[in-house]
Amino acid sequence: MKRNKWLPMVLAVVAIGVLGGGYMILDQMSREEDEVETVAVPTLSGEIDSIEYTSDTGKVSLVKNGDVWQWSEDAAFPLRQDYPQAMASQAQTIEATSLVRSDGQNLSDYGLDDPAQSILLSSQGDSITCLIGDLNSYTDEYYMMLEGEKEIYTVPSSFPTTFSYGLYDMIEMEQWPVSTVSSVNSVTVEKSDGSSWELTASQEDDEDLSYQVDGKEADDTSAQEYVRNITYLTVSQCVNYKASDSELTTYGLDSPEAILRIRYSDSAEDDSSVSENEVQEITLTIGASNGNDGYYVRIGDSQAVNVMSAEVLDEILSQNAADFEPAEETQSSSGEQANS
Repeated sequence: MKRNKWLPMVLAVVAIGVLGGGYMILDQMSREEDEVETVAVPTLSGEIDSIEYTSDTGKVSLVKNGDVWQWSEDAAFPLRQDYPQAMASQAQTIEATSLVRSDGQNLSDYGLDDPAQSILLSSQGDSITCLIGDLNSYTDEYYMMLEGEKEIYTVPSSFPTTFSYGLYDMIEMEQWPVSTVSSVNSVTVEKSDGSSWELTASQEDDEDLSYQVDGKEADDTSAQEYVRNITYLTVSQCVNYKASDSELTTYGLDSPEAILRIRYSDSAEDDSSVSENEVQEITLTIGASNGNDGYYVRIGDSQAVNVMSAEVLDEILSQNAADFEPAEETQSSSGEQANS
């Protein structure tokens, strides 16, 4: 029986065609999945210069003054610019994932009869209000409509989330300036029990840092660990950006647990107004516990009331001048007490 010498070649061509066609189909399906259609929502043509929204955090109103966004009630509020910039960017071109209906009926089915959130956007006197309804848990999208219009859309959850931040979520928090052990020249401690002491550092040539407490030699290891804790301090929260004298009582800052005065030399890479190695002084006033995991504090003469970690501050507050005596002196003192 003769074998058709062309049969293998024909089968190979057919196989290649089938595989190629399958690849083209899969490629087309992949492209269709990647190309998510969006629906443009009518919005403002000019640059957005005012944003006002309500949510669980309350009412927030922001205005743009030149290139700077500000809180409408007080331009001095230290507002981080990335938050309103992201809001304006989202709102400039609102892209819905679908148009659900265009007759404005059955608003209660979408949570739009009593919107959970409203977002007022303005540009040069013109404005629109976005009303946010229920979350579609299957698609992770929210129902939205423009006030006064009938169209109901779905929008990505990222859209209303961008407008969910409270005012203090967007605050530019103060920075603790003491960042390295070697930069600290001295620490003066005044406690609420009336005790006070001073820790000073010195260094000759390339030798290690040495410390003294109230002019007497100190245990360098213990002293350096104490200073290191000071460099670990950081502001975790601001609770009042401009506290009045009467409000300080609320935070225990009218009668503080302790006051630390730190003199430090800083290369000040982030502060062009400070010369390299210029000696500066910063005061940390430590008030009451916030009842959770921190203490209320004030940095320098700032009116802001912040929160710092209780774990670090408890270590700092627990130590006194006697804790820094050199080991041999401590042993000698113990021996003298035993002999007497």
